[in-house]
Amino acid sequence: MQKFSIYAIIAIIFGVLGFSFARFCPFSSPKSATASPQDTPPTDIRAAKAAAALFSQLNTVRSQIALYRLQHNDNYPNFAKFGWKQLTFKTNNAGQITGNDRAGNQLFGPYFLTAPSNPLTKSSEVLVVSTLPENFKAEGSYGFVFEESTGKFSALAADGKLFDEASADAR
Repeated sequence: MQKFSIYAIIAIIFGVLGFSFARFCPFSSPKSATASPQDTPPTDIRAAKAAAALFSQLNTVRSQIALYRLQHNDNYPNFAKFGWKQLTFKTNNAGQITGNDRAGNQLFGPYFLTAPSNPLTKSSEVLVVSTLPENFKAEGSYGFVFEESTGKFSALAADGKLFDEASADAR
């Protein structure tokens, strides 16, 4: 009988606290179903988070391109011909896309499960250029730029200009 009274007291306390706690709990409050303007982060905070995510993603893509190059006789992926396929499928050391080891070749990859997407442009398309001019601006719906002469992989901002990595790194 003593255990029952302890559990009853605890249940009453939690019941009382539960009703008052429901106002403040974001998971149980009916207000949480509809977001108010004060609950949504300002545009500059969302932009900062997207820039930080893109900066991190660029580092990952560059490291995977470097690994691809190491495993494929110092050759970069051919973005102009294959897009992201050489990085999202298995390839042999010549860069040919293959599903299995038919000729005794060692297979590499995939380096990504899906093609990375630029959160600022909402695109995964790669623009391939021979060299990047000083004030480069892409026309079209590209997310990234690959410079063939240097092998530099860059991201684009929403306005089509090169993404400013220095400002994203400082955040």
